[in-house]
Amino acid sequence: MVSKSSLQDIEKRLVSVLKHLQQIESQSRLKLFTECDKKMPSSAANFMGPDFRTQTRKKVYAVRSAFDIKNIKIPVDRNHGDPSKKSSSRSLKQAQERGKQFHKALVKQINGQRTRKSVEGQLLTKLEEEFNCKFLQAEVRIRGYAVKRSKVDCYKGKIDAVALRQSPRGDPEVVVVEWKTFAKDDLKNPMKWWNGATYFKKPLYQCLLYRELLQTHLEVSDLRARIGIMLVPYNQAHQGKVVPGLCTDFQDMEKEGLLKTIKSFQCRERLARYLEDGVLKETTVVKDIVDISATVKDM
Repeated sequence: MVSKSSLQDIEKRLVSVLKHLQQIESQSRLKLFTECDKKMPSSAANFMGPDFRTQTRKKVYAVRSAFDIKNIKIPVDRNHGDPSKKSSSRSLKQAQERGKQFHKALVKQINGQRTRKSVEGQLLTKLEEEFNCKFLQAEVRIRGYAVKRSKVDCYKGKIDAVALRQSPRGDPEVVVVEWKTFAKDDLKNPMKWWNGATYFKKPLYQCLLYRELLQTHLEVSDLRARIGIMLVPYNQAHQGKVVPGLCTDFQDMEKEGLLKTIKSFQCRERLARYLEDGVLKETTVVKDIVDISATVKDM
């Protein structure tokens, strides 16, 4: 079990790593592979996820059993207010736009001042209480490479949020958080979201990929901590009912082969390390990979 001071030290170091990731994104002069520019973490489920049409019940059960799922109810009334709902009543008519507005409100609540009377503020507070965690930063820009022999895929995206928690055993755990807003009237009971691979497959594998990428950056910074994932489905049509799930033990999913493909890749944070390992083909033209103004330090 880590002490309170040790956990605070880990928090400071983790915040430093997250800030460094933003600097890399804005200052790096290393080019991305042209064919990798289109690689978004949201596409991970397309090739990393198994076919849920076979043994569907067994695999869905493995996912559900891996998550500690909570049933959270947030009061939504005139006294508390709902910034997302107010915005949508004025101009945002489409469900997709309402979802974007909700995401922006969460970012503001995490990266700015927490407004505990807002629905978003209450949701974050409830999540922190239920899972014994603390949200540190939202929209964490991250990039990295998924590597196989003679194959390199580059990924670039934004983690919805990163939190830090102390497990029941007292160990520090970093949590990759994914908000998933939807507007399906047939999901009046949010728990149904966890019963269908159609709903959770894409955010699950996106979150798993972010987990692998973040792990590489933490290791480079010599920050040793387990990384879990949290999925937070939010039905815009039935606000106030949220059924988030936290997963820190992936054995059940791995046993059912749900992590087989993603584990077949090695995630790295820098291109230079692939050159050392000889992953790139010898015929690769250097100028197609590195900016001519890049220095050895940039590599």
